[in-house]
Amino acid sequence: MIRFKARRWTPKELAERPCRVIYGTERVWQKETGCRQIGSANDWRLHPKEDGMYLLYHRYGDIARLRHLADVLAQFFDVEIVSID
Repeated sequence: MIRFKARRWTPKELAERPCRVIYGTERVWQKETGCRQIGSANDWRLHPKEDGMYLLYHRYGDIARLRHLADVLAQFFDVEIVSID
């Protein structure tokens, strides 16, 4: 899980950007819970939180992959990484 704070993006835009990096598409679905499914495989989810934070989950929790993706998010999407678990 990557916990981060976005500086200027909407939840939809925040879901589309990692989707482009991971899958090469913008296939994002809004779920009833408020989270967004990233890609059609249901492996990635973006959860907006009330405190302005976002949680990006990967079903299999590969920490090395999450660290690399966190670097991309911080550098190119202008987000502040809080933690990577």
